[in-house]
Amino acid sequence: MLADTLQKSGFLAAFFCLLLGTFTARADEMPALTVTALQEKARLLKLAEHPTWLSLLHISGGKARILDPNFQLGEPGIGAQATLEQTLALLYGAEAESAVCRFPARQLWLARQLGMPRRPLAHCSALEEFRQRAPLETASLVFASENLSQPSSMMGHLLLKISGRDAQQRPLAHAISFFTDTATANLPKLFYESLLVGKRGYYTLSPYSEPVARYLAGEQRNIWEYQLALDEPSRELIQLHLHELRQTELTYFFDSYNCATLVNFIVSLAHPTLREPRGGWLTPLDVIKEAKAAGAIASTHVQPASRWLVRSLNEQLPSAARDEVQRAVHQSQPPASSAEATPNGFFALELARAYNRYLYEQGQRTHASWQAYEQQLGALRERSHTGKTLDAGEYKQPTATPPDAQFSVGWREQGEDGVVELRLLPASHRLEDDNRQYFSENALRLFELALQQGLRDGKLRLGALTVYGVESLIPYDSFTQGWSGRFELGWLPQNQADLRSRAKPAVHGGLGLSRRIAADVDLYALAGASAAYADKGAYLSLEPELGLIVREIGGMKSLLRYRYHSRASGQNIGLHSWQATQFLPIDQRNALVFDYRYKRRPGLARRELSLHFKRYF
Repeated sequence: MLADTLQKSGFLAAFFCLLLGTFTARADEMPALTVTALQEKARLLKLAEHPTWLSLLHISGGKARILDPNFQLGEPGIGAQATLEQTLALLYGAEAESAVCRFPARQLWLARQLGMPRRPLAHCSALEEFRQRAPLETASLVFASENLSQPSSMMGHLLLKISGRDAQQRPLAHAISFFTDTATANLPKLFYESLLVGKRGYYTLSPYSEPVARYLAGEQRNIWEYQLALDEPSRELIQLHLHELRQTELTYFFDSYNCATLVNFIVSLAHPTLREPRGGWLTPLDVIKEAKAAGAIASTHVQPASRWLVRSLNEQLPSAARDEVQRAVHQSQPPASSAEATPNGFFALELARAYNRYLYEQGQRTHASWQAYEQQLGALRERSHTGKTLDAGEYKQPTATPPDAQFSVGWREQGEDGVVELRLLPASHRLEDDNRQYFSENALRLFELALQQGLRDGKLRLGALTVYGVESLIPYDSFTQGWSGRFELGWLPQNQADLRSRAKPAVHGGLGLSRRIAADVDLYALAGASAAYADKGAYLSLEPELGLIVREIGGMKSLLRYRYHSRASGQNIGLHSWQATQFLPIDQRNALVFDYRYKRRPGLARRELSLHFKRYF
């Protein structure tokens, strides 16, 4: 074995490895040569390439995601090997007493890998205070559903919940969150800063009850908790690493270092295969899906927002029963049907409880009146529905949504012209996609690019570049109301005088109402407008829209839309546009999309057909 070592690494490396084995177990008695020997042994073991070491440094795709030189121990790009050697020099050199407090997780992991004794941490007052304040016996991924009004949470928000008992055996739960400031109406500036130069990131530790109250009551967003499968060594390593991050300056990048990527690095300390996610843009749902596929999820628990619960229970009851519940709640009386020991009686009771809580959270009911009515309904529940529980976890499953990125290729016929069209959507989904696991029919398109190759002239054109596009068609109901709307910003298809479409700088918007006229049929109407730039300058156009969405068997979906354009291409010419889209899923990652459009203005009409193959990834 010694001969092999000499052949592979040379006499000097073998000498240091042998020298390392003669050191005593007392860390404070190690001679100065220990650092050099440890560095050499780390090279032999290739620790700088170990997935856990790369997770500790938040490196993925060969790039360090934390830019703080005090964390990487050098300028960004210094590399995992150089940071490893610098870390060993600190942990086992003259500054060891302070270094072990700065990098306790690195010290723990390196000691395990190198067979070295662990240095004591009792003198690290900030670390000890953190461990006592935020014990970690269990850890959970927490997903707050999408909030389309907040740019940083358009795809949901992911945080880490850590729970345990303190020295007095009191249960404690805390949230580890990472976010940035998005309080601006200047979307171009926001995207520029968060995508190219980075924004200041805020890494916070707070009582878990605070984000729960904000998401559930304040923003009416559902919360899913996914408890992680962790052994004791992993729990200790994660807790120490959380403290390392508290001392680090973090820069937030919307696409490459956000709440999802930071939490994913933390989880990968226990499950190393998760460090390098598949695809490009890692979203909160991607983290949960990958963790589930890797067997890292031990259990799941959902906390539904009252608005979501009201809507889901509404779907379980006939119209007359819903009206009865609403009247009863406003009169603070139990619904008559809720006393019946039947499924509908139980649903009526739970709807009354959810609506009562929703009114309180919206400031329409005092705490005293909410509590008194809740006690009244609780007593009825004990009498008539003992042992029954409402499991909201199976109603909607975020992990069952399609992947958050897609690519499509297809053919589009535009009268006598034809084009081959390539479309890339790095995040997140279109209206025709399978939205059954979302709160409502919706779309979110970030930096969607469409390129068209002409079949006759061979020219390559920009079909569209949607910097930011969102649609939310929330069905209106008498309990919680609900507005629908759409907004698009980018180089968007604009109808020319000849009814051909060309990408032009534009902003589209609309606001209106949607109604669920049947279980799988939504009807909507939006009062819309657009501002665009054409050859003769900027112009405004009114664009009201009517639409019908039908969800069909096997995940198929049909969309019918009508839109009127008051000024096509900036001219005082009214244009009518009809569109029919058919979505045909092949499997979970592939689909076909057929689209037919008919446009008409005085003296001219045009038909367009297209067929696209779509791949989710």
